[in-house]
Amino acid sequence: MTSRAPERREKARRPGFTLIEIAVVVVVIALLIALLVPAVQSAREAARRAQCSKNLGQLALAIHAYESSVGTLPMGTSGTTFSLHAAILPHMEQSTLYSSINFSINGVHPPAENRTAAETTVGVFLCPSDSHPGGAGASTNYAGNAGGGVQKYGRNGSFVGAGERPPRSSDFTDGAGNTSLMAEWQVSGGSLRNRERLRAVFATPRPLMEPEELEEFVESCRGLDLENAKLGPPRKGRNWLFGDMGWTLYNHTNTPNGNTCTNGTAVQKGAWTAGSGHSFGVNVSFADGHVQFIHENIHREVWRALASCNGREILPSSF
Repeated sequence: MTSRAPERREKARRPGFTLIEIAVVVVVIALLIALLVPAVQSAREAARRAQCSKNLGQLALAIHAYESSVGTLPMGTSGTTFSLHAAILPHMEQSTLYSSINFSINGVHPPAENRTAAETTVGVFLCPSDSHPGGAGASTNYAGNAGGGVQKYGRNGSFVGAGERPPRSSDFTDGAGNTSLMAEWQVSGGSLRNRERLRAVFATPRPLMEPEELEEFVESCRGLDLENAKLGPPRKGRNWLFGDMGWTLYNHTNTPNGNTCTNGTAVQKGAWTAGSGHSFGVNVSFADGHVQFIHENIHREVWRALASCNGREILPSSF
């Protein structure tokens, strides 16, 4: 009996963890996780943004390869409404897909013979930062620069419409490094009920389509009550095959990450705005091939100057 009592006392004195100590450990682990998760998410977004930038660079190279072959940049929209994206497919190792397209028939609402192409996902056309809530499908996060706003500036961008002469590199007298080629945007959700600001296309209450009314239109677009504003066609980047404003062409009417709006119901004189899932700005490729992240707070006139290839604007040393 006496020999077992000390043994029991010895067992009772063995150290253990108190509830307070366990709670402290749990709190420390939770804090570490709270610090680690944002860091991991930030690293992943940095990788996605880098890939997004790389894609724009690849598209710029393909556009220059097209010019080397044909002598001009591709049309923004052909006579049968095909896009610049379709035109550069052979220069992106997509010759088979290019050969499957019948360019002699209208590109919009394609007949059966072009439906396969119109439903084909091309990876380099997609930015991994976009979650594509309506499904990626044949969408594109990269649109061609159609200018500063047709109602005031005409089609003064890198890509023009049917019946107009597409520019050559020699036409970029403002400097190829100062002229936007393509920029990114968030693809529309494909539903008229989608009011997500960077995806939706809104409509201003009334058309303001005279040259002197451009700024009034922009302010009307920027000041909309997005919960109650009328919605326009949800077509931003929805299909890379179609060459038209909103499908594969954007403009510099509104600054990056601003609202996209039709002008009343007018599509061509709307603000088709660059935007992204990155914080504070968008990736833009330039006519010399370089890609730059442009802050959303860029001055409106500087942003518009980047749209024109020969507007003779004086740009600041950095933007």
